[in-house]
Amino acid sequence: MQTLSPYSHYFSNEDGAIPVQYLYDTQAAGGNKTTVAAVAGKRIKVLSLVGQTTSGSRGTLEFYSASTGGTKLYSFTKAANTENPFALPENSMGYFETNTGEALIAAAATNDQSWLISYIIYTPGG
Repeated sequence: MQTLSPYSHYFSNEDGAIPVQYLYDTQAAGGNKTTVAAVAGKRIKVLSLVGQTTSGSRGTLEFYSASTGGTKLYSFTKAANTENPFALPENSMGYFETNTGEALIAAAATNDQSWLISYIIYTPGG
């Protein structure tokens, strides 16, 4: 996969130009949700992430492929009594990705969470 511009498009032989997409979402403590829906034959690759616990208490944000019973892709726990967000800056190689054909699921294991991600949806090459 070749980067045309890390902030707008990627290029792959399978898909051609792939737009970078952005999503802001929230989740209440103890819950999970489909952040990006599954697309048959495609993977969802997260290129950046900014997260925030919406209280001063310790909080954990987790991402999974398919379901919370599926593959855990990423987990971050914020220290107690800090309001600072955490960030994974734009990375053209990506930080994590779903299995082919699976949704990106977010879970707020403790305390309410909010996040902003940039991602691409692409066909894995063979």
